[in-house]
Amino acid sequence: MDLNTLQGLGAFGFGAIIGWYVYYVNRYRRGEVQLSDLTTLVGVIGGAAITQIYGKDPVLFGAYGIGLFIGFFGYLIFLAALVRNSTNFNIDYFLDGRRKKLAADETIPSDFQQPIRALDVDTRVAGLERDVATLSAKTQQPIPVIVQQQPVSTRDVDTRVAALERDVATLSAKTQQPAVPIIIQGQPVPPVTVPGAVKAEEVWAPSVGAKKVIDACKEAWNDDTKADCNKFVKAVASALGHPDFGAGEFANDIAADFADTNWLSTNGWSSVAGAAAAKTEADKGRLVVGAISGGNYVPPVDHGHVVVVVSSADLFKSKYPYAYWGKLNSVGEQNAPVTHAFNAASVDKVIYAARDV
Repeated sequence: MDLNTLQGLGAFGFGAIIGWYVYYVNRYRRGEVQLSDLTTLVGVIGGAAITQIYGKDPVLFGAYGIGLFIGFFGYLIFLAALVRNSTNFNIDYFLDGRRKKLAADETIPSDFQQPIRALDVDTRVAGLERDVATLSAKTQQPIPVIVQQQPVSTRDVDTRVAALERDVATLSAKTQQPAVPIIIQGQPVPPVTVPGAVKAEEVWAPSVGAKKVIDACKEAWNDDTKADCNKFVKAVASALGHPDFGAGEFANDIAADFADTNWLSTNGWSSVAGAAAAKTEADKGRLVVGAISGGNYVPPVDHGHVVVVVSSADLFKSKYPYAYWGKLNSVGEQNAPVTHAFNAASVDKVIYAARDV
C-alpha cells in the first residue's frame, strides 16, 4: 500500500468518526435547535484545524468529506437496521418515538440515556412547575427549593422532573384529590397522606364560560386541525357559534383582520392589549385568539400563525398565557404556553383579539 492510499484512508476514517459522533451528539442533545448550531458545526468539521491538515491536498480533503458523509448517514442507516430487525420498534419510531410497552420481566436501566427533544423537557417541566405552584398556593405550602433551581445538565433535568412529580403527588394528596399515577425510574410513587387537607373545590378551576372555550378546543382537536393552525381556530370559533373567519382566510389574513379596527367592530371582536391581558379575557370566558403574520415573524416566513388562548391558573413565567393550536405540516400543542407556539423573537409581536361567546 503506497503512502497516498494510506493517507487517503486515514483522512476517510477520521471523517467517518467525526460524522458518526456528530449524528450521535445531535440525537442525544438536550438544548434547543438554533441557527448558531450550524455555524458551530461548520467550524468544527471544516474549521482551521481541518483545513490546515487536509486543505492543501484536495484528495485528502475529499476523502475526509466522504468519510464525514458516510459516518453521519451510516449512524442513521445502522439505527434504521436495528429498528427494522427489532420486534419492539417499527418505522413510526423515527416519526414520534413510539415503541411497545415493556414486558413484565423487562426494564430500562435508570441510568440509560434516551434521545429526547428540548421541547419535550421544557413542556414537561413547565407543566409540572405550574401544577406545583397552583397546588402550593391553594394548600398554603411553600414551593420546594428544587423547583426554584435551574437544571444545568441531563442528570439535573431528570432530578428536577422527578422532584416535581413527587411534589405534585404530595400536594394533590393534601387537596384530597388523587394524583395521576407517577412512574419514576420504572417504579410507581406511593400515594402521600398529609394531615390538614383542604377541600378539593378550593383548587383552581376555570369559570363556566372559560371551560366552554376549553371544551371547544378539545373537541376541535383532531388529525386535520392539529396539523393546520387556521383550521383549528376556525373550528373552535364555529363550535362556539361564531364562524367569523372566511373559508379562504389563512393565518396571515386573520392577523390582518385583528389589525383592522373596522373588521373588529363589524364582527364583534375587540383588540386585547398584550399577552397578560389575553389571559384575563380568557378567564372571563371570552374567545381569545393570538395571531402573527408571516411578515412580522422573526425571521420572516411565508405563513403566519394563530392560537386559541385559554384560561389558566397563572401565567407562564408570569407573562405568557396558555393556548391550543394546530401547526402546519406538523402537530400543534394543547394547553401549552404560547412561547411554544412562537419563537422568542416573535412571541411579543403577537396581537390578540377577543369576543364574547
